[in-house]
Amino acid sequence: MLNNFNQNLIQENDHLIVAVSGGIDSMVLLDNLIQLKKAKALKISIAHVDHHKRDDSFKDADFVKNYEKKNQLDFYLYHLKDKDYHNFHDYAHKKRYDFFVDVAHQSDGNKIVLAHHLDDLAETIMMRLVRGSSFEGYQGMNEKTTYQSINIIRPMLFVSKKEIIAYQKENNIEYREDASNQEDDYTRNRYRHHIMPLLEKENPQYLDKMKQFSTYISKAYD
Repeated sequence: MLNNFNQNLIQENDHLIVAVSGGIDSMVLLDNLIQLKKAKALKISIAHVDHHKRDDSFKDADFVKNYEKKNQLDFYLYHLKDKDYHNFHDYAHKKRYDFFVDVAHQSDGNKIVLAHHLDDLAETIMMRLVRGSSFEGYQGMNEKTTYQSINIIRPMLFVSKKEIIAYQKENNIEYREDASNQEDDYTRNRYRHHIMPLLEKENPQYLDKMKQFSTYISKAYD
């Protein structure tokens, strides 16, 4: 298991709807959940969204579906084809969450599991500090939230990307690499590629400081 993977977010007999893109983060998340499956009598369903932003995006769906077959999990697929929608990022975000909730309702799932990690948290905080947000928004993300009355959990939220990469290599976990992650078209990618490395250079422990900042804001908001 990953260090800092929050098992306390998962109870016995939970039916988890796991958002799986096929990338390294979600595949490592899925591997950790499968390790808990027997011990906690979990039911795990995979939810995959094909955004059709790349010509070969169908290969991601095929990869995830093959993994589902090997591990005898339920699989749900959603095709998001509105490529030219204004502000596609926000539109796709809402569509994904609505799809996860629909899957939960269809299958009697009680929790949606997302693969957000500590680097995602730090990036979100920085983006909101720059563009502005509500006081609550400066928390970045929480380990547990709700959307349309369904619990959403992020058990890897305090796990760093470096830890995820090390775990993947040590356990030989297969995953798909999305080439668009290397481009600077999206705001998050620009922060990830250019701003966050500067912060790490200034303070190698910056992720811990971002986590601390998020915790302070959360407590103050409460």
